[in-house]
Amino acid sequence: MGINRSIHRRFFIKPENITKENVDIIDKDDIQHIQRVLRLKESDNIVVLNGSGYEYSVVITSIAPDIIKGKIVETIIHPLTERQASQIELTLVQSLLKFNKMDLIISKCTELGVTRIIPIKTRRSIVNLTDKSKKLSRWERIAKSSSSQSRRLEIPIINPVTDILTSLELIGEVDLGLIFYENATTLLRTVLNRYLAEREIPNKDCLHKLAVFIGPEGGFSHQEVIQIEAKGFIPVSLGPNLLRCETAPIVALSILLYELGVLG
Repeated sequence: MGINRSIHRRFFIKPENITKENVDIIDKDDIQHIQRVLRLKESDNIVVLNGSGYEYSVVITSIAPDIIKGKIVETIIHPLTERQASQIELTLVQSLLKFNKMDLIISKCTELGVTRIIPIKTRRSIVNLTDKSKKLSRWERIAKSSSSQSRRLEIPIINPVTDILTSLELIGEVDLGLIFYENATTLLRTVLNRYLAEREIPNKDCLHKLAVFIGPEGGFSHQEVIQIEAKGFIPVSLGPNLLRCETAPIVALSILLYELGVLG
């Protein structure tokens, strides 16, 4: 029996809820989606992923309000080493935005393939989170849903809200670090070509670990830009038009991944 890869029937399950032959689905959102949205029954097929490269075709064997059980009928292994060899580790450091703009960014950047998102509070961030743990849980659910929808094998890491210095420590050494902001004058393609030439890097395929900073509604302050640049990050422009803060990260990552040959 082949794996049914319908995007609506893909569920990320914690490894501890998967045995050699069976799976237990205990996440309330997943249970509700299976029962009330998809209206699946016993003997229907779903796809289960463990977030580490294992994909299972599962037949539902029992449905209860608090648990759905299934039997594994086929397993596909996507070796981590093979996937990492062709993948880029891309971190987005995103300044907090007001309303639900962060939800949109996390959803769309997950679809694009970002590896990690680090939300940061900057000088000109307008929003003040009253319940950071609740917001983080929401963002993790959005990333999980978007990973399933876009047929990803892993869910990106969403870090708790932090500051610029801590985010730089979390990122560590990168092959290329970029800061997109409105006062930069050099476009991404020029930055990439110049960066490769100055460091005698043979081609863009050698860039595997990257990080990108995106500012809030009012942009980064001059001091913050200097702080980030001091860690080797290069200022980059997205062109002559001033993009909305929720548009900028989606455009920036799309252009970057296109230039690196991942998209398009």
